[in-house]
Amino acid sequence: LLSFLQSEAEGGGADSSERPWLPGYFCLFGSHLAEDKVVLAKVKTELRKWAIDLFVAHQDIKPSKAWMDEIDLALATCDALGAFLTPTFHESPWTDQEVGMAIARRVLIVPICLGLRPYGFMGRYQGLPADGQSPATLAEALFHTLVTNPTTSGRMAEAITSYICDATSFSQAIRGSELL
Repeated sequence: LLSFLQSEAEGGGADSSERPWLPGYFCLFGSHLAEDKVVLAKVKTELRKWAIDLFVAHQDIKPSKAWMDEIDLALATCDALGAFLTPTFHESPWTDQEVGMAIARRVLIVPICLGLRPYGFMGRYQGLPADGQSPATLAEALFHTLVTNPTTSGRMAEAITSYICDATSFSQAIRGSELL
């Protein structure tokens, strides 16, 4: 029973080898439009420097995988959701459902304001202003949001510790210690 409950708390029993995340990193699901995938790929690269793995469906789902199953798995195992609110965000048939699943799981939702303010149930959360920011600046702002929020600060501490322990270079270890 204990192992079942632990698996349930860790995201529905998904084996860590099945998860679409970098081991040890903080898991941030990126809810976005397909047309924004190039920009999100750049944000994803920058977030890795902050011990955060951003799930970008168009980049992270491997060929031949059932894409809806992979998105379900990522939503079920993420530590938080970043909603990249561009003016056309609401036009997608998927983005509002992704946010709704995160609300149902009670994970932190960070509305990232890129021309659109949070709306609906997501409107209860203060948005992160991001218009005109570079991917590096946005990544740093997301890090500070996640590391200071009581809901995610403990998980971020674990991710930073893992980032240091798993460092493959001295510079990465130094970078990790700076994050602490």
